[in-house]
Amino acid sequence: MTDSSSLFELLACRSADHPERTALITPERVRVSYAELFKWLQSSVAVLRRAGVGPGSRIAVAMPPGPESALGMLATMCCATCVPIDMSSMTQTADSLLESLRIDFLPIQEEESIESIPVSVPKLRMGVSTGAEPFPYELLAGDCGHAQPDIHAPNQGSAIALLLQTSGTTSRPKLVPLSHLNILASARANARCFGLGPNDCCLNVLPLIHIGGLVHGLLTTLVSGGSVVCLRGFVPELFACQVADFSPTWFTGTPAIQRSLLPLIDDYRRMNPDHRFRFLRSASAPLPPEMIGRLEQAFDAPLIEGYGMTEAGRIACNPLPPGRRKPGSVGVPVDLDVRVESEDGSPLGPGADGEILIRGASVMAGYTDDSGNNTLAFRQGWFRTGDIGRFDADGYLYITGRLKELINRGGEKIAPVEIDEALCMLEEIAEAAAFGISHPSLGEDLAAAVVPVPGASPDPDDLRRRLLERLPRHKVPSRIFIIGSLPRGRTGKVLRGQLAAHFESLPATVCASALSQSEQLVSTAMGRILGLTGLNRHDNFFQLGGDSLSAL
Repeated sequence: MTDSSSLFELLACRSADHPERTALITPERVRVSYAELFKWLQSSVAVLRRAGVGPGSRIAVAMPPGPESALGMLATMCCATCVPIDMSSMTQTADSLLESLRIDFLPIQEEESIESIPVSVPKLRMGVSTGAEPFPYELLAGDCGHAQPDIHAPNQGSAIALLLQTSGTTSRPKLVPLSHLNILASARANARCFGLGPNDCCLNVLPLIHIGGLVHGLLTTLVSGGSVVCLRGFVPELFACQVADFSPTWFTGTPAIQRSLLPLIDDYRRMNPDHRFRFLRSASAPLPPEMIGRLEQAFDAPLIEGYGMTEAGRIACNPLPPGRRKPGSVGVPVDLDVRVESEDGSPLGPGADGEILIRGASVMAGYTDDSGNNTLAFRQGWFRTGDIGRFDADGYLYITGRLKELINRGGEKIAPVEIDEALCMLEEIAEAAAFGISHPSLGEDLAAAVVPVPGASPDPDDLRRRLLERLPRHKVPSRIFIIGSLPRGRTGKVLRGQLAAHFESLPATVCASALSQSEQLVSTAMGRILGLTGLNRHDNFFQLGGDSLSAL
């Protein structure tokens, strides 16, 4: 695997060493070799330089997913800073968004009218070539300004290739600058973890606006010398046909994507009787062990979970067979130093929970325009992930929560992930998310939202009773809400803060009906202690302000 220090240098080596190998595949089955891709990149860098794009320019790539977007990002990274943006954000507020990101140029597709794009930043037009070139796309200069004739070379390893936004699940999204050295180190770690090579083909079903689709899918494939299918979005019903068309050896998806394929497994087997994935990869959030088993059985392939983040790319990964995979673990560190520390910064040994810190070639140097966050984010050269976890005796890492998501229930610290997993082990629950809600005496109480499997109608009280058989009493949610879907951020992570804001405003009393004599006695006693009247059988003593001392 080459030690090229920049993306342009890497693809130059790929073109020189294996020019005829397929690099990219479009949904229309157009195959682009490494030689064709590199030739196109050379031309694109020259065009962008003539259009006024400098080494430090920020180019917002907001095109729909697909090969056009992949090419636009590759070309941008080779000579400027690529800032991927979700198309849904290109609305009437687009100008303020691009201004906040300090965007210098915005590429648009040829069929779009420049006047129809509601932004004032200079634009670059991406067109379709009518020439004899085997690859149909080329970048064309738009209304973007002043040429820089003295700057022709592509960017080098230390230059910022990507500016990504964090998921923002627990706070305002931060801007993460990743150099060529960072993204190539992460891509190489992925390739080594999955044993990728020239014969592998990735069906990339993730959007390219996040590190999962762009680095872990697209760039990891190019680093390994394999090929990647650049889809125009993920449609579960098309998955079986796409496998038949492209014969991928692996694909990477979020838990929601993985789950959506299970009802369609018969179509997959019928259309692909002889196909076998070498492995499946799940990212962005943990899958319950039971769901991993169902997916592995359905596809007859190992499902690999790992641990990564925007600021560092790949951190840890479970090994492929015959290596040992441990359910619930994110695997062993990959090309990074990883350690677990106590609150005072002391390293912790196996079995002890603490904050996970990392350092290495793929870790960013610091957030952009945010010195306050950078002061908190690093400790003596180690990046503080904000995740809570532990190592076992074999060196496998377990994520048990996030610092900002820990629920302090009357002094008891509770990691919501543990509650999620316990709920998902109940057969009628498809997804679950625990979260903290304010409490007058405990400070914070524990609640959970669950999504039932199709056709199930779980009873919250019954769920709580069954959790008491699996968890300590203080880890059983006081309230469980049945909902249709969990709110998720751009990367697929559950937005626990939104759940808390929505549900803690709901009254604890959900219905009223005639009470039995015993229930009346309990209601009267509770009301006397709490200073309330009109309580019914569904009221929760602790949610209404009670605590263990007043209960005694």
